[in-house]
Amino acid sequence: QREIGDPEGEVVTLSSLGEAYNRMLQPKKAKETLQHCLQLAKKIGVKKGIQNCYGGLAKADSALGDYKSAFANYKCAIIYRDSLINEENTKKTVQQQMQYTFDKKEAMAKAEQDKKDVLVSAEKQLAESRQKWMGIIGAVIILSLTAVAFLSYRRYQIKKKSNEELELKNSIIEHQK
Repeated sequence: QREIGDPEGEVVTLSSLGEAYNRMLQPKKAKETLQHCLQLAKKIGVKKGIQNCYGGLAKADSALGDYKSAFANYKCAIIYRDSLINEENTKKTVQQQMQYTFDKKEAMAKAEQDKKDVLVSAEKQLAESRQKWMGIIGAVIILSLTAVAFLSYRRYQIKKKSNEELELKNSIIEHQK
């Protein structure tokens, strides 16, 4: 990890190596490796690595019988663990707030779009209704005009026939006179 320039990977590797030494009951090698790891982790600011180093150092010191140092390292591990948990909780809270804000804006935008859609639909229905009524009114007017024209024509024919009959009767009367 050091050769490829990955300091975080180096912290993980050293931390794992220190833990392996603790499990193999070699607390001196574990402490030495973990102290080096702790310096590197602090230098680059990897909190999880720092927590792991302090936890491993607490185990190594406990195995060596240095209980004061083990307790101090354990407390540091707990502090870093709590710090990581707080950061994680803060991130989750911020993320939830952002999600809530986003969802709220999205819901408002959807409601606004639905409102616009309803207005457009209502306007469309109103226009269609107006067109339908205009068609009905137009048909009624045309039928009315047709009926008036038919009745006028019919009256004209009846009047013409009556006038012809009157002329015929007048001519018969004149002829008789």
